[in-house]
This record gives sequence, structure tokens and C-alpha cells, in this order.
Amino acid sequence: MKVLFVSRTRSDKKNALNHRLKMLAGGLERLGHRADLLYLGDHLRTHPPILSPVGFDRLLPQCRGYDVIHAGTAFGGFPLCLFKRYLEAPLIHDMHGDGTGEMLMKLRFQDRTLKTAFWVVQNSIMEEVVIHRADYHLVVSRPLRELLLGHGVPADRVALVRNGVDTDRFRPEERKASGPFAVCYAGDFQVWQGVDLFIEALRKLPEEDIRFTFIGFRSTPQDQACKRRLERLLTSRVRLIDRLPQDELIEQLRQADLLVLPRPFHRATAVAMPTKFAEYLALGKAVLVTEVDETARFVRRHRCGLVSPPSAGGLAEGILQARRAGRAELSAMGRRGRRLVEESFSWEVICKRYERFLTRIVESGNHSSINHPFS
Repeated sequence: MKVLFVSRTRSDKKNALNHRLKMLAGGLERLGHRADLLYLGDHLRTHPPILSPVGFDRLLPQCRGYDVIHAGTAFGGFPLCLFKRYLEAPLIHDMHGDGTGEMLMKLRFQDRTLKTAFWVVQNSIMEEVVIHRADYHLVVSRPLRELLLGHGVPADRVALVRNGVDTDRFRPEERKASGPFAVCYAGDFQVWQGVDLFIEALRKLPEEDIRFTFIGFRSTPQDQACKRRLERLLTSRVRLIDRLPQDELIEQLRQADLLVLPRPFHRATAVAMPTKFAEYLALGKAVLVTEVDETARFVRRHRCGLVSPPSAGGLAEGILQARRAGRAELSAMGRRGRRLVEESFSWEVICKRYERFLTRIVESGNHSSINHPFS
């Protein structure tokens, strides 16, 4: 089987989506298939993304000769959908999350500008086209699947393929914990990550034996403003670390007693499945998540952490509960989380499931698009 993965960005762009495409492609190759990657940003103007179809006809020869074409998000799928009649293979849309919802959240809470408003409109148009023109869809969570079904997509055209983790690289390391109770957040600082909510929670905590680490700052004005705010509010109680190579990041995360996903409630966060959730658990660490998405259900069912309301007070109380539970109980939570990852979130497991889905598509030969005005 031959699969072409298509990303909107350049090949040197490091982000969660490109990582997902590379891991799926690598998994298929280990299973004996051929997987190639096409980065539209290496060949076309992709800013703004709605103009990415301009000149895409030159890339059509590179899209032929495959059994399946896998497009990352609506941005990657949009030009393929507009040229769909010239494609020889079924088109899969990998819906990594609710892109329009994220832009709406940014417009309301972070960046109330015409530029962000344009991105909301652009996302809406592109997602509408791709949702109804692609042959199949991948989702990372069950709520995202329900969102697609609500758009009229038949259930047999949607497959759940979660974000995974490299369990060989992200692995627990036994060490004797000592010193202050260590709480860590690692990732980006967009509004849907909930860092502002987390900061408000930290302000509510008493001056106890708790230390905080934030990892992932870039040189952007937004990140630097967040950094200055944390320095002002928490002074000596906080460590602020810029983006790190993956091995260094893993080493920093291993030093924490509790890893936090402080996401606020919104339509965008409700359908998400954060990549860092599986990475945190793979390290054998207890997690604190907010009750906004599927992570809360996994944490409760597998007893691998704590769940708090999506509020500053709820997060503060969750941290105090973890501190009172003690390191031995948190370690037990971490071991249960590691087992969950090995059963459901390792890339090896996920890629085998993905292979079965692709085999069904290729063997069925039923690739006609869903009837819709865009068809």
C-alpha cells in the first residue's frame, strides 16, 4: 500500500500536526508500506492558507500513483478538495481539532483584531469545503467525531485515530524525589492552552512548599509578556524555561511531581485530545486535567491523576489535593498512566489500527464523495 501525507507547512516546520503525520508515516513504513510526505509550503504560497490552491495544479503529478492521500487538517486538504476530480486515490481529511473554534477563542479572549477575524472566516470556509468533499475523516477524540456526524458526515466515513507517543523515548525513570513539591506545565501559550487560568490558580495558592516550572517560551511578544507576568507574580517560586530539544524537555518533565493540562472550557477544547496528555502519562507521571475534554474521562477511569473544574479555584484545589496525596500515591497514579499509554496511546498500537482502517478503504473501493453542493 502506498500513502501520500500532505501538510500545508514547510518541511522544516516543527509543530504537533507535522509530528503526527511523520509518526503515522513512519509507523506504516515499519509495517511494510510506502509512505511519502508532501509539504505544500515548500512549493506554494500558503499564507493566507485560503490561497494555497493557487499553483497547486503543478503538484498534481506528485499526488498520483498512491492508494490513499492523507491531508493534515483543512489547511492541507483544501487545495486537494478543489482539485479532487483530478486525484486518483481516496482523500482522507485528518481533522486534528476544531480550528475555527480555536480562532474564535483567540478573537474573543486574546487578539481582537481584523486579522484574527479574517482567520475565523477563512477557517470556516475551508473546513466547510473539506468536511463535505473529503472521502474519509480521521479524528483524535470521540467528541470531534460527534461534531463531524453533526455536519452530516456518515459514521462509516469517520475513524478515531488518536495522537500517540513514542513510548521508547518517553519512558519513566526511577528517581528518589526530594525537595519542594514540583508542578510543571510544558507546551505552547495560546489562549486555548489555559495558561492564564493556570496563573490565576497559582495566585490563589498559599505560600507552601510548592515550586512551579513553565517550559516552552518562544521569542514572540505574547510568550514574553506571559513570562514577565510570571516573574512578577511568583518571583523565586517559579522556573521559566524556553523551548527545549525533546530529550532535554523529557529530562525536565521527569523532575516534576505533577504535570498539568489547565485547559478552559470552550467548543475548541471540548473536542481536543492534547498531544502532551499521552506524553505526560508515558513518563509515569500523575497528571492534573480540567473537566473539559476526554482526558478527564481517561484520568477517572484509569485513576492516573486528578480532575478539577476548569476554574482557577478548581485548579488550585487540585494542586493542593495532589500535594496532600503524597509522592507515593502520585507514583502509583503514574504507573497506571503508563499502562494506559502502552495499551492505547503508543504509536505502535495506533499505527496498527490506522493500517486496518486504510486496508478497509483500499479493499472496499467505495470512494465516491458524499453528495453535497460542493461535490
